[in-house]
Amino acid sequence: MRQLKNIKFFLRGLIAIFAIAAISISCERREDPYYPKAHPAKYNITGQVLNQQNGQPIEGVRVDMGSLNTNTDTDGKFKFLNLESGGSYTITLTKDDFFTTAYTIEFPSAQPNSVINIAVTASMVPYIEGVTPISPVTGGTIDILGELNGTAVIQPNTVVTDSNGDPVEGEINFTAIEIPPFESGSTNNPSVITILFGPAGLQFSKPIQISFDNPFTNFTFNEIQLEYYNSTTGEWVIESVPVTYNSSTNRYETSISHFSIYKVSYLAEIDPLAPVSQPIDVIEFPEIKNYDMSVPLLVEEIKVERLAGYKFTTPLSSVLSTNGITGVDAVKIKAVIETAINKYTGTDTPLDNFDLIVDDIPMGIEIAYRTGMNTVGSQEITKFKYSIKLNDSANQPITIVVEVQKAGAVTLSYSFFHLDWHDHGHGGGGTP
Repeated sequence: MRQLKNIKFFLRGLIAIFAIAAISISCERREDPYYPKAHPAKYNITGQVLNQQNGQPIEGVRVDMGSLNTNTDTDGKFKFLNLESGGSYTITLTKDDFFTTAYTIEFPSAQPNSVINIAVTASMVPYIEGVTPISPVTGGTIDILGELNGTAVIQPNTVVTDSNGDPVEGEINFTAIEIPPFESGSTNNPSVITILFGPAGLQFSKPIQISFDNPFTNFTFNEIQLEYYNSTTGEWVIESVPVTYNSSTNRYETSISHFSIYKVSYLAEIDPLAPVSQPIDVIEFPEIKNYDMSVPLLVEEIKVERLAGYKFTTPLSSVLSTNGITGVDAVKIKAVIETAINKYTGTDTPLDNFDLIVDDIPMGIEIAYRTGMNTVGSQEITKFKYSIKLNDSANQPITIVVEVQKAGAVTLSYSFFHLDWHDHGHGGGGTP
């Protein structure tokens, strides 16, 4: 009898040991592959470079971002994927026969298990040829070719030297062409007119008098200045020479003493507003499950439906009308404002409502065996106020303030969940 009791105690102990071991094994199996640790946020930049003259993609543009670099493909596209930190990034674009330009990108903050993608549309200005032969001894007038009628007057008996200080004699083929405005360096004021003067580096003993049409009939810019482009530093430099307005001719006047790229710029104020975030649809792979024991499941991309473009909170034409600006002047001032905010919006064409487009967001996420992943999407709508000052026909100041909304960065947030065996057959698996 005592022997039978001992056997029962032994069996109970053995069963308890098996139960504890089973629980221990179950816990160990549930920890490792099924519940991965949180992934650090990743940041992606996808972009396209276009010719500002014709809107066509530019192949072979060198794209530098810090120590990283790449080149655009046949569609003008480039990408920098899996960046490890957010914040500010500056992209520099260079290509022969184009002016070097740069763009700055600012990532919003991100939580772990997130991928943030910013899509960039950049433009580059090509070199343009055109010459006017003039002898500095006799002097002469160069027409500034472009949308705004302008002239550059070389005074008689002007001594011309090159960038090394050596004299340049005889007839010189001068260039004076209005070119599209472009961004470069740390300070970029919006342009009234940007002019390419050549040959670059020439210096003149007498100032060259510059004048060009005011683009408006009944309004002028309140704050205006002359800048030149320092090709060595890539910076726009403000000149001390003033820009004045001649009311009898409705033209702006200034002068230069050496040849470079110049722009007459006006001052504007940018006031960032609090961004808002809104959900977007993940239309392909919102949920993925992996039952493959052999390899992790790699999710390279996830397809979303996102917003694109920018719009004015109040239509720009309504803002101008409220300030008494109508007719041809309203059309021209509208164009000036839209061109100026291009560097903040990526395009100079506002929309009545955001476009809705389908886009593939790079992910590069691995899903372990018997693990599922849920993904939700959101998009940041950035907002800012843009204001410029004009003078009316009575020389009274008017401040034009517009509020802009731009479809910004896309954030995909993902989470993992454990798959039990009975889940098999209810979706997922395979390679996206």
